[in-house]
Amino acid sequence: EDNAGYTVNFYPEGGHGVAGAPCRFGFEAVHNNGSAGEVTGYVVDSRRDTLSRFATMHDGMGEFSFTPRPGEAYEAVCINNYGLEKVFTLPPAVTGSFALRVDAGEDAFRVSLVRDSLPPDAPSRFQLLVLQRGFPLYADAWDGGPRVFPKSAFREGMLHFLLLDKGHIVSERPAFVLPAEKKIECLVAGKTGGRDSQGPTRIELVLQDEDGRPINGVASIAVTREGDFLPDSTITIQTELLLTPDLQGEVRDPGWYFRNAGVPVGREAMDLLVRVRGWRRYEIEPAMQGEYDEPDVLPEVSARVSGRVLDRKGAGVQNCVVTLAAPGTGILEQAVSREDGRFVFTGFEIPEGTRFVVSAKTATGRENVYLVLDEVPSWFEGVPAPLAASGKPHGDHLESGQWQGYRNRTLEKLAREETMRDIFLEEVEVRAPRKTYNTEYEQQAGTVITEERIKQSGLPNLQMVLRALVGIGGLWSPLLVFDGVPVYDSGSADFFLNYLPVEAIGQIDIIKGPHAVGYFNGKHNMIVAVSTKRGGKGGAYYAKTNTGYITPMGYQQPVEVYAPAPRVNKEPDVPLPDLRSVLYWQPRLPVREGRASIDFYPPVDAPVSVVIEGVTREGDTFRGHCSFAY
Repeated sequence: EDNAGYTVNFYPEGGHGVAGAPCRFGFEAVHNNGSAGEVTGYVVDSRRDTLSRFATMHDGMGEFSFTPRPGEAYEAVCINNYGLEKVFTLPPAVTGSFALRVDAGEDAFRVSLVRDSLPPDAPSRFQLLVLQRGFPLYADAWDGGPRVFPKSAFREGMLHFLLLDKGHIVSERPAFVLPAEKKIECLVAGKTGGRDSQGPTRIELVLQDEDGRPINGVASIAVTREGDFLPDSTITIQTELLLTPDLQGEVRDPGWYFRNAGVPVGREAMDLLVRVRGWRRYEIEPAMQGEYDEPDVLPEVSARVSGRVLDRKGAGVQNCVVTLAAPGTGILEQAVSREDGRFVFTGFEIPEGTRFVVSAKTATGRENVYLVLDEVPSWFEGVPAPLAASGKPHGDHLESGQWQGYRNRTLEKLAREETMRDIFLEEVEVRAPRKTYNTEYEQQAGTVITEERIKQSGLPNLQMVLRALVGIGGLWSPLLVFDGVPVYDSGSADFFLNYLPVEAIGQIDIIKGPHAVGYFNGKHNMIVAVSTKRGGKGGAYYAKTNTGYITPMGYQQPVEVYAPAPRVNKEPDVPLPDLRSVLYWQPRLPVREGRASIDFYPPVDAPVSVVIEGVTREGDTFRGHCSFAY
């Protein structure tokens, strides 16, 4: 709410400032609401002498340089665009230390050492290391003199220059190699079935690298009606794979740096971004003493199913054999419970939606135990949602006429194809045999959930069935009845709701209001009557508490292509309007020897927009956008 409030963070290049040497500082101004701020300011020493002036260059970031003196304290006086002045203390410079400086030119990186003086044993102490994508590309002893690395020697993406002193990292400077432009052409090949056919149109895609060589790889492609959508250039395959994974925090409109890679201001802003958001400082002495932070959430290495085996008193049971099975996947694993009854299954990968059956038995083969499964964790709980992109970062916008046309077609499509219409039929007489009831509760029930409906839902337990199909959830107030036996104990009811095998349920009857008064003690305004396939023996379920079902998180399955054909009226004299906006979508399109082809149905009244993104076989990214009229 306080748009005028802001803070400014300062990042000395290479991790820390070096006393007595010219140092370069990056900074970032952020409003209290998380958006980028604009500030101007100047650096002063303890005598209030001005040493350097600065101003934000792009997205709240900027830089300045000066030479800090040993033992001196420095402050930055900042004024934002609302006129609010604030004073920030700069990070203190380190005496007798060293840091890396990298000057990013158009074709090369110049690496130099920031130092007050160079020790005589520098060649035996210092090593310069260059990492990219986790692999060392360069490592050599260094005497501290400038070294130049051509950008052509590296792959596209993030680089890490590291300074080692006797094997310990003392400074790191990230840099970025922008991807080379790829040549992408879309050629209209005509209708696949001939000029007069009603078949789809084929377009041929020709993809080449910067040297004219054909590209091999995999791409995703989207074909839409020109003017209905703006191609997203803020978040692309290049920003997600090459840039943002190596930076801290949310980068606002990361595509801006790629769109402006051909101008000096864009290259300078990219280098400033990686210096600020990719900044790291190494403090070797505290780390050697064990003073370092550990991650709050350990990295996920595989799917995981865990839980406990308990006896009737709730205590853990040791040495129980727990079986994990997923019919149809070939997974059949066993584990043994520990002293507290806990067990864990890891080291397997499954597609999303895979349902596991978990059962437990004692070491002697008895089933009189309780199986309690841990809930599937949500890795995103407590993670704040990112700020939405604001404004028009690339300056494009839909004209009012285009927007109105798209809006009108969308409303007409909803009315014609995707909503209920009034269709008047002649009077029909329906005859049916006398109604028979499967359970004693069905006649009074307002809602009946059959065995077939439960099976089609694919839900793992009774509680989720009631929540999804009936809308009963939250605090449990209805009376739960199993095969005619009411369950008054809340703990037992909770157990049945979570661990009763849904395959054993034959029917669920929901009785509400006055109809429920005549049952049992008459104090419940809702009754959930569960009838099992065995029937008549409500207590029989107490023997099956050793079985449970769980659907852990898994990898996503491939998505099929989307290529809708235009609707054709049965009466040729009355053509139907083409209301499609998305004409073709393919998430996995192979590109072989620089060529790929797709078949789709283009509109006859509007040009077509094509967006293609992908990764080459060598691991480089490519992206292109073109449009044509059929």
